[in-house]
Amino acid sequence: MNMIEIENVLKIEDGVLVECDRDFSGKLVIPDSVTKIDNQAFWDCDKLTSVVIPDSVKEIDNYAFDSCKGLEEVTIGKSVTTIGIGAFYQCSSLKTVNYNATDCMSIGFDEEEGCNYSVFDGCTSLTTINIGSNITGIPNSAFWDCDKLTAVHYGGDIAGWCKIFFGDLHSNPLNKAHNLYINNELLTDLVVPDSITRIEAFAFAGATCLKSAVISDSVTNIEWSAFLGCTTLTTLAIPNSVTHIRPHAFSGCSGLATISIPESITSISISTFFETAWYNSQPDGVLYLDGWCLGKKGNALAGSLTIADGVKGIANSAFADYGELTSVVVPDSVLYIGDFAFSGCYKLKSVTLGKSLITLGNSAFSYCSNLTGIVLPDTVTEIGRDAFAGCKKLKSVALGKSLTKIGIKAFDDCVKLTDITIPDSVTEIEIYAFRDCKKLKMKIPASVTIFEDYTLSGCHRPCTGIESKYKVVKSDLLWSFVDMESI
Repeated sequence: MNMIEIENVLKIEDGVLVECDRDFSGKLVIPDSVTKIDNQAFWDCDKLTSVVIPDSVKEIDNYAFDSCKGLEEVTIGKSVTTIGIGAFYQCSSLKTVNYNATDCMSIGFDEEEGCNYSVFDGCTSLTTINIGSNITGIPNSAFWDCDKLTAVHYGGDIAGWCKIFFGDLHSNPLNKAHNLYINNELLTDLVVPDSITRIEAFAFAGATCLKSAVISDSVTNIEWSAFLGCTTLTTLAIPNSVTHIRPHAFSGCSGLATISIPESITSISISTFFETAWYNSQPDGVLYLDGWCLGKKGNALAGSLTIADGVKGIANSAFADYGELTSVVVPDSVLYIGDFAFSGCYKLKSVTLGKSLITLGNSAFSYCSNLTGIVLPDTVTEIGRDAFAGCKKLKSVALGKSLTKIGIKAFDDCVKLTDITIPDSVTEIEIYAFRDCKKLKMKIPASVTIFEDYTLSGCHRPCTGIESKYKVVKSDLLWSFVDMESI
């Protein structure tokens, strides 16, 4: 395409392109002297048909190309870090965007309101996004409202695509376009290469072009919504190397009738397989798959729940917010209780944990406000963040002898907790672990080497057994610890 760099129609002040002649027509290459395109610089330049924004430009301000109704193609250079609200608003003829912004951190973000707005609102002809091979990430809402997209072309290979960090669902144009072309070839059968260890969030979300996916045994993590809405995906092979599958990873893959969870999995979510053919074929009730309790399909549980023998893990959010659940029995076979597994079960009074439990996830029993006691088996090595936060009636806690770490806000706001024995195995107690436990009295063993500030914020009763390198610092509502050498 023959383009000529034109400067006499542009007003440039100290590197800022302030204005373009409204009568300019045709194709324009912005000169390398420009570092910013100002607010409404090209407003109503309706004869402009194509523009190349050079690598020198770092910022495209709000409504920079507003109402350029004849604009058909835009190339965004690799140095652009900010694209303002409505930058291409009402560019109704815009068909193709060549996106090369390697380090773009903000697209359509309103600082005052703290939210993103569409950059391409009113671009009713936009059908194609070409993404450069140098792209490592695309920020939130980059392609929000691009409902007419039909194709995404990527200049790199599958390995490069799998590594792109998408800020949210709308930052990946594939969610709207549905068709991904790698070097001009439509991707239908995905083979993830050995160089990939994780498939990033939203990587293939909305890719209805996919029919099969074979994931390399180098992969350990499949992130949030990685394959969300891949409705024509019918064949899936998850290798025994994968340990974590995040929420909604395969949700909406309505063609997936057969699913296997490998033995290597240590964390999975109730929503991982929502609205797949497999999920839709299951009867209402507690769902089990390959040794995992995924949660409940159908109406929420009430009363007592006993997890089936042989289950090794309870999925993230499996029974979260089941307000009528009153008691839970976890068998000895269970090794993992996921994040938020029973969070918000506010009528839950009794929990019996099996003898083999290793992992107690973040917020596993948070805001179970009627829970009165808990006994952790000797196999538990770490209590996750917020694990029992907000359990306002929790009075009795027994910690196992293998415990090494008590996580951030683990017992935050457990206002009825009076006594707890920290075993000699514990080496770390994180910030706010016992915040607002106003009646708590405990002894800190010599094994604790990390005791973070504000761990006992809001506590009123002293702790004993503190080694000489710590000192209790008391204010009206604060018990905390500081290193003696620092004062």
